[in-house]
Amino acid sequence: MNPSPSRSYLLNKMPKTKRCTECESIESAKFRSLSGEKWRDAEDKGLVKQTWEEGIILCNTCYMQFIENPLRRGVKRVKIINEEEVSTKIERAP
Repeated sequence: MNPSPSRSYLLNKMPKTKRCTECESIESAKFRSLSGEKWRDAEDKGLVKQTWEEGIILCNTCYMQFIENPLRRGVKRVKIINEEEVSTKIERAP
């Protein structure tokens, strides 16, 4: 009779499951680490969230949405509209 390996031995030998820091997904085909030059670029552009730290793991979708695409396009500028021009009076027909 062969002795079966202990549970802790099996858990240590199993590959670590990667998890996205942002959406907590474990089912992405590709995970990316946000570190080094990309981390500095994201910090400079104000893309880093307060809960993030250098070296976090993001799934490909979150990485593209929060880091790569904004870095390529630049930061979106919000157009401020004068509220007086926008407000309209709606009258009901009798």
